[in-house]
Amino acid sequence: MNSTGLQIGDLNTIQPRGICPHCNHGVGFSRVDRRMVFPELIPQRSASGMDFSAGGSSPTPQRKRVLRRVEEYVLECQLCEETCVFFAHWGPDVASVTEALQSDQRMGDIKLKVTRLQLIYPSQQHRALHEAAPLKMREMFHEGARCESAGALRAAAAMYRAAVEELCADKQAAGGNLFEKIEGLTSKGVSPEIVADLHEARTLGNWSLHDGLSFSAGEVADVALLIEEAVMVVYVQPQERAALRAARKERRDQYRAKHKS
Repeated sequence: MNSTGLQIGDLNTIQPRGICPHCNHGVGFSRVDRRMVFPELIPQRSASGMDFSAGGSSPTPQRKRVLRRVEEYVLECQLCEETCVFFAHWGPDVASVTEALQSDQRMGDIKLKVTRLQLIYPSQQHRALHEAAPLKMREMFHEGARCESAGALRAAAAMYRAAVEELCADKQAAGGNLFEKIEGLTSKGVSPEIVADLHEARTLGNWSLHDGLSFSAGEVADVALLIEEAVMVVYVQPQERAALRAARKERRDQYRAKHKS
């Protein structure tokens, strides 16, 4: 799964299944084309057509095996018949690297796996917070979403943490650090569940920046969704309820004015 929600199953099956970025349905895909684009540009075709039976390796002989490569996939949705293009970033399987080091195996024995999918077409839509959120918070979140889409997950985690800081600033939550400020949101009417979610964003940013931990695209995306939900609860829903109250009052006032005259 990539940062924008693209989900494709095993790329080496005859008909990969996943979520179509056009129609947003769970579908089967027909493979249209595939080629290596990094570190070399190598079309991956056999005489009889596409060859996807080699576990992701290129049928074209290579002088030296690379441990990182990028392949371009073109798939056609079997439901809406639209085409999508994405890059599959291949890298070493950590488990096989550990096994190779422990058993003195050759590096050529290390298995590769898809570490990230990057949607190329249709163009990716970055995450965005509801306009009810404070402007500075929306700006930090949007920058984080751009980092997330580009695969810069540590940078994304840092910007999502900064977005939480802006929420606390907008609510004037007291505290000497972000932990205390998030805790202080409870006195501003924020529920314990939302406070816990905001702590998730805080710790993800802290561990990414200070401890150098790497998180998966799914983990970063989950934190982004938690922030989006927090905005809905803290800003959007109160705004909507206020609008409904105002509308009811206006109708009542109009009714009274009509029956007085």
